[in-house]
Formats: sequence, C-alpha cells, structure tokens
Amino acid sequence: MTKSTRISTPDAELSKSTADIRARNVWSIFRALFPRNCLSRAELGRRIGVSRMAIGEITKEMCDTRILTTTGLDARPGRGKRSTMLAIDTSYWRLIGIDLSQPYVLVGALLDLVGNVSERTEIVHDDSYDSRASDIIALARRLQKQSTSPILGVVITVPGIVDASGTVLLSIRLGWKNLPLQTIVQDALQLPVLAGNTINATLAAEHSNRAFTDNSMLVKIGMGVGAGLYINGEIVRGDSFAAGEIGHITVQTSQANGSECGCGKTGCLETFVSDKSIRARLAAAPERRTEILSEAGQILGQTLAMTVGLLDLRNIYIDGQPDLVGNTFLDALQQVLDHALTSEYRRVPEVCRCQQLPDRPLKGQTLLALPTLLPTVRTHFQVLSNSQ
Repeated sequence: MTKSTRISTPDAELSKSTADIRARNVWSIFRALFPRNCLSRAELGRRIGVSRMAIGEITKEMCDTRILTTTGLDARPGRGKRSTMLAIDTSYWRLIGIDLSQPYVLVGALLDLVGNVSERTEIVHDDSYDSRASDIIALARRLQKQSTSPILGVVITVPGIVDASGTVLLSIRLGWKNLPLQTIVQDALQLPVLAGNTINATLAAEHSNRAFTDNSMLVKIGMGVGAGLYINGEIVRGDSFAAGEIGHITVQTSQANGSECGCGKTGCLETFVSDKSIRARLAAAPERRTEILSEAGQILGQTLAMTVGLLDLRNIYIDGQPDLVGNTFLDALQQVLDHALTSEYRRVPEVCRCQQLPDRPLKGQTLLALPTLLPTVRTHFQVLSNSQ
C-alpha cells in the first residue's frame, strides 16, 4: 500500500500567510505602544507601514479582545478633528509566571500584558527536586484561582538549557535532563505554556526598560555563572540552545586546576567566580578580601575577552550581590578587557553592575512569550464569550 502524503493546497498556504502577516502586525502595534505609549491609529499605521483601512481593522480587533484600550482624544493644539488615542490594556488579561531560579523557593506571580506584577506568592521547598513539576502545577493553579482576570498563558523561567519546545535539556542546579517541562505543565493546566532560560528572560526585561543596548551581554553571578547575549537587538540562543552557558567552561588559571565542580569536571568557571565559591574563599581568608575579589574579576575578564572582541559588544552588565560585585571586582574585570581589546579601531565595552530589580525574569519571560500568545487572544476571547 502506498503511504499517502498530505499536499499543501494554495488556499492553505494563503491562509497561513495571512495569519502570519496578521500576527506580525499585531506584534508590531503592541511593540509600538509598549509599555506606556499612547498613539493614534494614523500614527501607528505610519510607524508599522500598513494602510489606514488595515490599521483600523487590526486595532478594532485588538480593542475588542482587550489587548488595547482607548485613552481619550489627542491634545494637539489647533483646529481639526481630534484622534482617538490607543494604549495597551493592562486591566484585563493576566499571565501566570513561575520562576525556578531562586534557591529553596518557587516564586509565582500574576502579570499584566506589560509585565507588571499584580500578585505574588511562593512555595518553600526543601531543595529536593523530585516533586518540582507537581509543585509548579500546584502553584500555577493557586494563582489561577486567585486571579479575577482571564489567564492568557503560563510562563516559566528555568536556570538551565531550554530548547524551543520548552524541554529542559539540562539544568545542573535542578538535577533535570531532557525534561519536557512545558508539555507536562501545559497538559496539566490546559493553558498555553512557554518555558525559557532565566538569564535570557532577565536580559529581555532589562532591554525592554531601555537599560541595555542592542549589542550587550549580561553575566549573572549567583549559585552558578551564566550569561545572556543581545546581538543587533536579538537574543542569541545558539545551535543547541546553550548560548551563554559559560559556567562549566574550564578556565586557565594560576590556581592548580581549581576545585571539583558539581558537573563532575575540575576547574570550571563556576568554581572561581560563582557566589558560593567566592564566599568560601573569603571565609577562609578574610584578610585577602580585596585580592580575592580582584582575582575573581580578572578570571571572568580573561574568560570573556575573546568572545567580547569577536562580537564587538558595547556593554557588559554584571548581575550579582553588591558585596561581591562591587568596584574591586568590576575594576579588575574592566582592566583585563582594556588590556586585551584596546586598539585604534575598537571601542572597549563598558563594564557596569546591573540593577537588581524585583521579578525581572518573570517580566522578561512574559515579554518573550507575547509574540506567541497575542495572536491566540482572539480564540481565547471567543471561548470566554461563549462560556458566559
């Protein structure tokens, strides 16, 4: 028997193309208004390059489905008909956010469409990860019950390598390997779920606040060491979704091979620069505090120099506790980069400490999920309307 093959028809391709165009236009309008801009339909049409009729149809649907709201008439001087101004509606839809990056606690929150947290809750655990997926589901259900607004989806941030399907390929911190987390939670909750890397989510949040440039790096120093990259305004995930996983790179140092890492290797960057490793050395020799912090900054600088030079980055932001990531650490890191990269044709990137704003990973993962979730709002809204 000959196996049948599904043939894509012209009508199917046209439908797919139309849906893709619509999704891009919805996202372009949302980005133009994000987070608190107020613009007229005419101005939105000019900015994203669509006709007056098209912008009218798209924005009407976005208002009808509570993605956008009207904020009154424009206040320009002179005569003429005033335009109705549009903004993002933050009062209706909510997303459930779950952050797995904190030790001994699961952090959950309800967020609006621009990533503002309206409610926050936690589940304390004993650092045993056997039941973590069930804890995530339990926390999400608790938040779903607390919400007085409809839930658009669930976002999860994971300290580890997460692929495009939301499978955790590897998280040494959590003890997970090839765990289909997104599918597990989605099947349990019957809601759209998007899981991603914690540092990439933090990077997206900072970029949305205009804190980061389009060519920048974020290095997170916590229980481990990881990085996120923005290149030409896009987050880099890599061929195997492991871009920025620098904590388990073996570094060359004068300290004989370094200590054994949790991954099983010896001399990983985490064994020199993580919060835990630095504090252990400080506890053993508090009189060497300045020297120890300087050494840690130098080791990180030596590890990053080639990559920073290759990518021609403008800024490097370091996210860590202020008692460790202070002037001594940052100055040592900057000096290594200055020495390695200074030339007539290159501008050496500036190293600075990242502000530790609350709930950044959850906000960032919300923003990363919205291009996928916003085009589904019409279907969600119809289901909600039919059930009422």
